[in-house]
Amino acid sequence: MGAALHIDKFPGGTLKNSLVQFQKTAEYETQLQDNLATFIDKQTLTALQNLELFADLYGVPDARGRIEELLDLVGLLPRAFEPVRAFSHGMAQRLGIARLLLHRPSLLLLDEPTAGLDAAGAALLDRVVADGASVVLVTHDLERAVRVAARVMVLRAGRVRLERATAGLDAAAFRAEYEREMQ
Repeated sequence: MGAALHIDKFPGGTLKNSLVQFQKTAEYETQLQDNLATFIDKQTLTALQNLELFADLYGVPDARGRIEELLDLVGLLPRAFEPVRAFSHGMAQRLGIARLLLHRPSLLLLDEPTAGLDAAGAALLDRVVADGASVVLVTHDLERAVRVAARVMVLRAGRVRLERATAGLDAAAFRAEYEREMQ
């Protein structure tokens, strides 16, 4: 069995109508979305078209309103009609944040999410992390983790070495404890 994906102008149709669907498993859908994200980021779709495509895949109600809200949130609303390939790395990262939030997930898995973001983009991500969804954040930026998380955990060789609530936790003291533990 297999799947075929044809990306075209879709006169009167949607991407869903252009997919040959088969045994849709969670793994298949995740792989498809990852492959689409890679393909789309390198092509001529605009930021708006990019998010419309994913809104269609996710079945986002009132997609246009949600897309405009997110483009405004990430500072890309004025650039909505520009092709993604013309975006800087940081702008593409911001678009990725918008795509991440598009379907209002209840859990976010973020691996070094501030890589490639400028200070404003990183601050935006901090606000997103603090806004409702449960977040698993993998980072080497201990100070950011202490600032935005309710709990921090340090793993070494697959084992928990440190775990602390962040309320009242001094970031410098936590870093010193981390460095002692990692020796």
